[in-house]
Amino acid sequence: MIKELQNLKGIRTNHIYYPTTPPTNVNSIRYCASNLPSRTHEEWKERLKTIHNAKSEKERSELITNYDSFTVDIMHLFYENIAKYMFNHWTGTFFSDELQNKEPYILKKSVWNDIGKQMHAFRKDLPSKLGRLLCNIMLYNRGYKAEEWAA
Repeated sequence: MIKELQNLKGIRTNHIYYPTTPPTNVNSIRYCASNLPSRTHEEWKERLKTIHNAKSEKERSELITNYDSFTVDIMHLFYENIAKYMFNHWTGTFFSDELQNKEPYILKKSVWNDIGKQMHAFRKDLPSKLGRLLCNIMLYNRGYKAEEWAA
């Protein structure tokens, strides 16, 4: 059984969030984060059968959209926030207290400016099939999406 395929309901806003602490409403189910209920192979087969046997495209679409839970994909797991935080560490901008931004792994601003200029210069040599064009990381990192961080 694959552990990542948990059988939990999530909350949907701009992000999908699967809480390890229970909601505060009266009818909530309490889960132990180290022992979450997993979907069985038979439950997966039944779910797929229900989707396959849907009577209309609308019903099928609703069944597919209401997927309960899913495995978090690597791109969003690592690149949505972690890469940005690591960049902030390596540029010495993670902490608001300057004294905390004095670690040996922090690269000088001049080094980052050089990296950014090289990234911009490489744009013309990279095939567009590799995704979005590289942007100068020092000038445009605030607008980076997971795809840019992964590049």
